[in-house]
Amino acid sequence: MIQNPLIRAYGTVDKHKVVKGGSSKKRQGHGQGKTNMVKAKDIMTEPVITVRKDTPMYEVAQLLSAHDISGVPVVDDDMNLEGVITEKDVLDIYHVMQYKEARTVSRSMSRDVTVFDSEDDLDDICQCLKDNPFRRVPVTSEGKVVGIISRRDLILYMLKLRRKNEGAFSTAC
Repeated sequence: MIQNPLIRAYGTVDKHKVVKGGSSKKRQGHGQGKTNMVKAKDIMTEPVITVRKDTPMYEVAQLLSAHDISGVPVVDDDMNLEGVITEKDVLDIYHVMQYKEARTVSRSMSRDVTVFDSEDDLDDICQCLKDNPFRRVPVTSEGKVVGIISRRDLILYMLKLRRKNEGAFSTAC
């Protein structure tokens, strides 16, 4: 169960637990009954690069640039998800450069985060990333951040399937 009430699990009409204000509800999902269902854990990037709330924004900018990524989960010492910081959030430092203010992640990170469990169906993750403006979703297991899936990860997975199946996709995305 997700511990921070500001972190929410993605929910569709008939899938996933939706956490709001500490309550949760398990719904039957699309993926039930499918054979060979691809799960988040099958394609997630791991180990995931993370930062803490007290990380300076300039360090985040360097990290994103060095690893050619567009965002990272913000976690506590126990890998509990506290938010996400993205390239867009890092742009906040542009406006404070003239004041020489040392801004940290906690001031700019997104706290309302969509998150998936490592056992969730990849089709649902794909649909979520199509339907929303964000480019990545953290993946958790037993409430701890264990990976991340980006739009790029899904595209690379589709290309891999195409090569493997000579043009036939085995998942609907």
